[in-house]
Amino acid sequence: MNVLSDLMLGTISFPGLGLEFEIDRIAFTIGKFSVYWYAIFIVGAMVISGIIAMIQCKKYGIKDEDVLDNLLFALPAAIIGARMYYVVFEWASLGRKHCGRQLRQFLTSETVVLLYTAV
Repeated sequence: MNVLSDLMLGTISFPGLGLEFEIDRIAFTIGKFSVYWYAIFIVGAMVISGIIAMIQCKKYGIKDEDVLDNLLFALPAAIIGARMYYVVFEWASLGRKHCGRQLRQFLTSETVVLLYTAV
């Protein structure tokens, strides 16, 4: 295998069970965009946490519309905040050129594509 294909494969191992799996980091590709497994897990966790919050809100007398309104504000704010955190704290270790590119991506529509690095 070449170096690029080695980077695209990940190994999941369960040493106590003697199991080891090689999986591709990319779940599927649509056109030129690749969707990674961890992006699917992150979005899945967001959806499941929203569903749980909407179920639990009834116990505390909170309207489910209020929970949904807060989620619609909190999720984009969390993504933007995580992206800003990444750019600010990686500035010194990755160098100015790389972080300058990250800052440009943060300020453009490419931020949506970079959801997996934001969260």
